[in-house]
Amino acid sequence: METLRAFVSGVLGGAHVFSKPDTFSRSYELRRLSTIPGAGRRTDFFELYWASKVEGTTFRHIFQWARRLLFKPWLLPRHLLPMWVVVWVTLFLTVLGAWLAWTRWTASSPLWESLLPLLLPVVLAVPQGFLISYVGDAARYLSPTPANIAVRKAIRDAGIDLLRRLHRPGAYDRIVVVGHSLGSVIAYDIITYYWAQVHARFRNPAHARQRWLSAFEDLLRTDERPGEPDTVYRRQQRRVWTELRRHGHPWKITDLVTVGSPLAHAEVLLAAGRRDLQQRIRDREFPTDPPQLDWDGTLTFPVTAPIENGRGQWVTPLAPHHAAPFCCTRWTNLYFPAYLGLFGDVIGGSLTRFGPGVTDVPLQEGPWWRFTLWSHVRYWKRTRRAWQSGESAPARRLSDALDLAWGLDC
Repeated sequence: METLRAFVSGVLGGAHVFSKPDTFSRSYELRRLSTIPGAGRRTDFFELYWASKVEGTTFRHIFQWARRLLFKPWLLPRHLLPMWVVVWVTLFLTVLGAWLAWTRWTASSPLWESLLPLLLPVVLAVPQGFLISYVGDAARYLSPTPANIAVRKAIRDAGIDLLRRLHRPGAYDRIVVVGHSLGSVIAYDIITYYWAQVHARFRNPAHARQRWLSAFEDLLRTDERPGEPDTVYRRQQRRVWTELRRHGHPWKITDLVTVGSPLAHAEVLLAAGRRDLQQRIRDREFPTDPPQLDWDGTLTFPVTAPIENGRGQWVTPLAPHHAAPFCCTRWTNLYFPAYLGLFGDVIGGSLTRFGPGVTDVPLQEGPWWRFTLWSHVRYWKRTRRAWQSGESAPARRLSDALDLAWGLDC
């Protein structure tokens, strides 16, 4: 709950929220945070807590995941090469320093020879804790080895189960999914898999005419590329979502917001290089924004059987294919640029590899820490001056991406 409380406080500017029971996550450790209803509308914030499902991580898991990154630099994109050099230089200097200290201290005093074996575990405790707790989570989730399959499935099952419960009829009219760091990869995955389960489900469709979905499909066939947030493309996504909801489609997710996302390095984290990633995208294994068209140049297909619309009429609506969640879900990505590949948030970055429809928001405002790796945990944190003035550029950009003022009763 610490992360959720900090997030809500940052994006709402310190506005008061109420802590209420969370009846969706099946965890007694979690609460939902609720805003005071305004204009008859309330916003609830939930947390998908998945860290407890990653247990038993060892250095072996980390090494199995990292060895391809460390020993095959030709597979890395250019923007990661400076970091690769820094990692190897740091490892070399650390080993060299440890060897020099050992030879010098043990030669000067036999006492050090007996004390060093006792001090070494203490010295290594901090980096070991960091690697196991943080890098280890990424290694377990991003590496589909047999030892990690159960962990990956448990995390995704928990995420999909939470989405399914939030989609219960009458619970909410709109859902926004936000993912930070590794959580953004999990958010992308659970949206992908949940959409594949419900993309062809309709209940009581009003009629067979789906004007905005057909217009969106025609738009994808043209050469016009999506642009800024208020262009035709983003408005079309909103209209398609509204139309699907009015036709009885269960999908309530209007936005995916990724923050400091490792998906910026998808060619090495999710695939075996840029060509492999592009091939998987063409195969519609990884959904993009805008969606990839099917082999016959279509985005939609008629559902398998006509559906009764409650007025004695049978309707056969069109459903977007299994890899098209972003036909009706807008994708916004926030990141602090890493200048020269080193100075800034080296974990996040641009997500244009997932399509020109992703709205990248590079955050170039902020104090000195935006040039450091510390920026990775500062997306919704407000400085003391920001609290006094009520202004925090990163938090304001994140709040704008959530677009909490917009909603539609369906």
